[in-house]
Amino acid sequence: FNTLIWGGLGVVYYYRSFLAEQMQSLYRLIAQLLLVASVINYLVLISWLNPLFNWSLSVAETPIFNLLLLAYGAPILLFILAARFYDSQYKAIFWSLAGIAGWIFVNLEIRHLWQGDLTLVDPMLSGELYSYSLAWLLMAAGAILLGSLRQQLRLYQAGMVLLLLTIAKIFLIDLSDLTGLLRVASFMGLGLCLLGLAFTHQWLSKRGIVLSNPSSDQ
Repeated sequence: FNTLIWGGLGVVYYYRSFLAEQMQSLYRLIAQLLLVASVINYLVLISWLNPLFNWSLSVAETPIFNLLLLAYGAPILLFILAARFYDSQYKAIFWSLAGIAGWIFVNLEIRHLWQGDLTLVDPMLSGELYSYSLAWLLMAAGAILLGSLRQQLRLYQAGMVLLLLTIAKIFLIDLSDLTGLLRVASFMGLGLCLLGLAFTHQWLSKRGIVLSNPSSDQ
């Protein structure tokens, strides 16, 4: 709640500074302090107060609609709101925070869905391992395509980094436990996904809408 309230008030105070006839600088200072406090509080949530590391904390077994949605899902919307309506010079920072927060939320939800709880003690199941790869692959493809369509170089680059990380995970970890036909099928599936992404990128390039005039401010 602190993350959401402080961050939301920060955006409101920043908007209020444009309407105020006096004390505009004070409103903007308060907005900046509130947003910094919100980000710091979120960093505490993903580190010290993360149920994955702090075993004194627990999450209900109810899928999705639990404290993870409030603590790690809602801040994504907050960072997007700040990226769109707060000072433009911090836009890239808040878009980056939104992307990182989304990646963390997805991973925590996958762990919770497969284990029913968050802990590093229980061994990782095979299905859980492949779920991470699938989610990362979809997120990477979405970032690459959206970055291409909206001419946002940083989003495109972030998608490429996540794609490379996903490919490395699949080759070094996922496929190490597979043999025979399953290993061949996995290689073919990954290859088809990459080919589909490459053809889509080429199709967009022919229409002149793939980073022809890249923007790096978002």
